[in-house]
Amino acid sequence: MANLMPVPRLVAVDGNGHVMPGALLYFYVTGTTTPKAVYANAGGSPELSNPVEADANGLFPAIYLGSGNYKVILKTALDVEVWTTEEMSGTTGADTLTTRGDLLTRDAIGYKRIPIGTSGYVFRSNGLEGEWGQELTPYMHINGLTYQNSGDDPSNDITVAIGSAMDASGAKLLVLGSALTKQINAGWAAGNVQGGLDTGNSVDGDYYIWLIHRADTGVTDVLFSASATAPTMPANYTYKRLIGWLKRSGGVNVAFKTYEVAGGGLEFAWVTPRRDVNLATTLTTSRRTDVLSVPQAYSVVAHIRGEASNSGTGVAVTVANPDETDAAPSVTDTPLAVLYNAAANQAISQFSVRTNASGAVASRASNTVDLYVLVTLGFTWGRR
Repeated sequence: MANLMPVPRLVAVDGNGHVMPGALLYFYVTGTTTPKAVYANAGGSPELSNPVEADANGLFPAIYLGSGNYKVILKTALDVEVWTTEEMSGTTGADTLTTRGDLLTRDAIGYKRIPIGTSGYVFRSNGLEGEWGQELTPYMHINGLTYQNSGDDPSNDITVAIGSAMDASGAKLLVLGSALTKQINAGWAAGNVQGGLDTGNSVDGDYYIWLIHRADTGVTDVLFSASATAPTMPANYTYKRLIGWLKRSGGVNVAFKTYEVAGGGLEFAWVTPRRDVNLATTLTTSRRTDVLSVPQAYSVVAHIRGEASNSGTGVAVTVANPDETDAAPSVTDTPLAVLYNAAANQAISQFSVRTNASGAVASRASNTVDLYVLVTLGFTWGRR
């Protein structure tokens, strides 16, 4: 689409008001000596000669400008300059907005059309010009991406729900647009109901769930790895984000449920709570640490039911993060206690304690405990 010059038919006159037969109009890219095309009609074709020549009466033909700005120079028939204007506007915004959602902006040369952006993109500045781009997402953002034992083969398959997360470097938003089921007992292959293990064969132990992304195709997938920091990535997959954890025992995935909590965190709950500590006359006045059925690569808030019972004297027990100062439990002074019973009684309570980065909690009693039990219900993890 071309735009008619501000004066539909220009008459060339000199400084004294005399008509200039055969005058010449030169058109250039603003600020340069690069010729810039002008046209004989609004359709942008045919292109006029440059310079455009006036007739014997000094009258120029109708001249239509293209997009952007022009430098225009008027000269006599003998090529003597009369005047120059550096910025004559070409095509207007209304002429260039050809599709619903188009925007009009201006670059260093002049006006230009920016086509409607990709769905979900936002219009933003790069510091010089406007452009479409992905919405700015907070560093370490995550939402959705809960997961569960798959109904088809709960012993080996995990289904990850839709969601999104920034990759570990904060450079790329990874989006899982539909639920994806992966098999931990088979080597990784792209797609739904395909193998998910990064390397080797699945064995009993802890496995970490990674959201992975291939930039050249835009494909997002899921990967299982025994590594919480450096999974073996499939070829051409360059972005990753740790999103979950599971445990295998007896050759199967131990049954669990997950729930999303505020901020994209995860609450993990064992279908059958895990009796991780069961000690007779072992917990004493000296601190001990025990690893729970939680991830052993980062700290989480473990949800626990505990029991301490004595047939003789009463007992107080602290259960704390091993990073907390080791201090004797008390029912009257810091650090207090989470379990307490009087003589020949049993204390049972449910509480939450942050583990250290190895999945352990620390316990200490006011005197030797006849029976000490910790049952892990699950944990909460911020996924940060």
